[in-house]
Amino acid sequence: MMMPAIAKEDERGGRVDAENMVKKAIAYLNVNGPQESFAAFTAPSQAFVDKDIYIAVYDRQGVCRAHGQTAKMVGKNFMNIVDISGKEYIKERIKLAASQQEFWHQYKFTDPISKKILKKDMFCKNNNQFIVCAGVYFPDK
Repeated sequence: MMMPAIAKEDERGGRVDAENMVKKAIAYLNVNGPQESFAAFTAPSQAFVDKDIYIAVYDRQGVCRAHGQTAKMVGKNFMNIVDISGKEYIKERIKLAASQQEFWHQYKFTDPISKKILKKDMFCKNNNQFIVCAGVYFPDK
């Protein structure tokens, strides 16, 4: 099984790239339905990976439905997971999704390029019972 290609440090995506990736993913989801879409979004698929940006989808109960970098996250409930600073970021994301159609959400997560825990800004958009997201990392320089 081929692993997704990882971008080089100088090939990082930006906020507009993340927003466009989410819009592309939602359009695909609306046409193809959850089963086919989640498979297309999840590693090792390359269909929804651009530089260091990939899709992650969660349902309203905190279950990961698709993840563009780590397939073993799919199907697991992360409602009470915390990042390195103690932030319950999935719980917070679900709360934000209850009151906003789309939003930016910040937390810390493992960067696919450096493998270090970095600040991440995640753009999320509601799509029925799912929250579709893509984010950008901020490496220390």
